[in-house]
Amino acid sequence: MRASPIGAAEQQPGSADSSAGDVTVIDADAEPGDADSRSDSPQPSRWQSFRSGVRRAIHLGRVRIAFWSRSLLVRVVVLTLSLSTIVMLTLGLILQQQITNGLL
Repeated sequence: MRASPIGAAEQQPGSADSSAGDVTVIDADAEPGDADSRSDSPQPSRWQSFRSGVRRAIHLGRVRIAFWSRSLLVRVVVLTLSLSTIVMLTLGLILQQQITNGLL
């Protein structure tokens, strides 16, 4: 059994003195030296881990597509920023070429 004191002084389980306001949390299932590990549960195989990752990726993709479809504001902002970036890069390259050629 492991006890973790919370507060200034350590209080023993079952003691009647609680005037200091200290609280002791007791983990009744813990064995001495247990480090809260889940060693009794089997590790998933590589194939199960891979399938789990693929399922998670598919789910996130579907969530993002649904969010994109429902939100007009997100579509407008993303498209505006994308087009602005393309225009700025194009103008920057044209300006760079003209400066390099001595036209400006």
